[in-house]
Amino acid sequence: MRYGQAVLVATAAIGLAGCGSSASTAAGTATVGANSPSAAAEFPVASGPSPVLVGTGGFRATCPSTAMISSALGQKYPAPRQLSGNGTVSCTYSKGTENLVVLFTPAAGINGTDLKTAMDSQAKGQKTTDHTVPGLGDAAYEFSSATSGRLQTVVATLTHSVDIDLTAQAPVAQTEALVRDILGS
Repeated sequence: MRYGQAVLVATAAIGLAGCGSSASTAAGTATVGANSPSAAAEFPVASGPSPVLVGTGGFRATCPSTAMISSALGQKYPAPRQLSGNGTVSCTYSKGTENLVVLFTPAAGINGTDLKTAMDSQAKGQKTTDHTVPGLGDAAYEFSSATSGRLQTVVATLTHSVDIDLTAQAPVAQTEALVRDILGS
């Protein structure tokens, strides 16, 4: 069933990127796994909603700051709408018809092969191929496609038992740079 879980996660990230609207911000806290907070891996983000513990590795997720996004993508976005629950954190930044989506999902039991299979399937659905992103998390893949005449890049990475999916209307190098910033690498 791992393949199905990985496809579901990748599908959710891609599906969210196409949404023109989303629900209002929910400032909740979710905890998945039994790791102590002292074992948590933090990543550099600005102030905002409290970080949410995601996955079994103690990864604390919160939406990346608008300054971090502007620096990596070279585009300004307004503050995100953050939704959290069941251990998942979704951050949607909407600017006109452009959406940037960052999704943190628990991925216990998912490995790099599962992520590759899911990304292969998603890329095939977009009539393109995915590529390995070396040095990004425990495993990472990306692909780009034209959606409504606009470039859309999807990067999925596994780290600390968390699947981080980022979908942006930006070039590959900039999108990968934002994921590296989120991971603090």
